Amino acid sequence: GQPQTRKSRSPVDTYGCVNWQPIILPEGETEETLEAKRVYMTELYSREGLNGADKSLIDDLMKVTYYTQRCTINAEPAQPISEIIRQWPFLSLYKYMDEHFNELTNIDLHSHLNDTLVRKSPRILKYFHSLQNSKQAIQELINEITVASEDIKTTENVTFTGVILLLMAHFHEKTDSIFILVDVMASKEDIESSVELPETPRLIVQGDSILCGAKWMLSIEGKVICQLTSTHANFVSGLAALFASYYIFHFQYEEGAAMTL
Repeated sequence: GQPQTRKSRSPVDTYGCVNWQPIILPEGETEETLEAKRVYMTELYSREGLNGADKSLIDDLMKVTYYTQRCTINAEPAQPISEIIRQWPFLSLYKYMDEHFNELTNIDLHSHLNDTLVRKSPRILKYFHSLQNSKQAIQELINEITVASEDIKTTENVTFTGVILLLMAHFHEKTDSIFILVDVMASKEDIESSVELPETPRLIVQGDSILCGAKWMLSIEGKVICQLTSTHANFVSGLAALFASYYIFHFQYEEGAAMTL
């Protein structure tokens, strides 16, 4: 996989990010103090795992070390994502991935995606419903969305997922260029050992179908990088994590899903 990784990832700002590589250190910090903070976080992670992130101190440390995080990510030659996560373990939490993207682009991705889907989903669904001679795949998908939406607890996840799947079908894009479906009970280790995970980012959906996902994970370079938990265990957070990973880690949009993305 390494040659393919280099081809799909290069430390060049291809998306016009506003804060791609800060050149000024945070006030009162040196390279040494920032490195000490990074080491402290890796030690905390090795002792307490991701639960260590419940400490508000991590919020401050992740914010102040953004400069160094970008240095690690932008290093040449590009390091494997697993190595970046080893050095910055809390970047594998959706919360900090989201904050990193916000700092990188000055865009509140989660709110933006959620608002867009809330605003546009009814119109998109109405449009596809109105097509008289649509492809069989689209008709079947509309029927699945209608049935699955009857469960009020998951309506929003189903609607938003359904809209993305309809757009992919409309643009003749393969669902596996964004999604990978796995068993709802599969652990991170199960998935990494039994599923062929591609080099480029994928949203792993745990459930009976992509439309009726119960849990979501992000995979990159054959590894599960981020597991969506607690308040972030929903489709919008999963899609935001996928989208953010292209920008944060310098991936080109997946060719098979470029129109939808």
